[in-house]
Amino acid sequence: MPVLHKYSERLGYYVLANIKGNIVTFQTTEAGVSRLKEAGYKSEQKFPLQILVDLVRSGDVFTYGSGAVKVSDPKQLKFEDLAPAPEVEKLFPQCDKCGSFDDLRLIVVGPSKEKESKMLCEVCALKLDLKVQANIPVSILTHTSLNLLIEQQSLNIEDKSIKALKDWFAAEMSKFWKEHSKKRKSQQTSFDFKV
Repeated sequence: MPVLHKYSERLGYYVLANIKGNIVTFQTTEAGVSRLKEAGYKSEQKFPLQILVDLVRSGDVFTYGSGAVKVSDPKQLKFEDLAPAPEVEKLFPQCDKCGSFDDLRLIVVGPSKEKESKMLCEVCALKLDLKVQANIPVSILTHTSLNLLIEQQSLNIEDKSIKALKDWFAAEMSKFWKEHSKKRKSQQTSFDFKV
């Protein structure tokens, strides 16, 4: 499960999570921290990976190119709470070539009649030797803008990257936020101390 952490030497928060065997650091926006706090989470607390997926999708947490650290020996880490969650990890989009989660882009390549779409990290995108028709950061895409792009660029909706993005946007998390927030609030006890 991801863990919310407060920076010790500066203002702000970050999230650590184990995604597909990688420890990934996510920076947070103020809105992301507010959403977590409203759901009842504080610094140093675990929260469900589904919530992290939604925060990434909404742009409230991001990697900002910080990269992932491969977990070579889990015993070395003090992150016992960062156990992998394969059932949810598949929701995270990743680079078609290297599997990275950092700075993903939807790339449209090829001549007009034979366009192909790829989801690539910035590093792999720079290595392309094909004619690039479009290079769009995934972080600015929405379900609506993706559909518009598919229509305008005549993209194949069966392309792996298009299907992955459609699944990403289709994952409805608002119900999960509400249910989980209610459950957490009902678990919190108040101490009615009388002085």
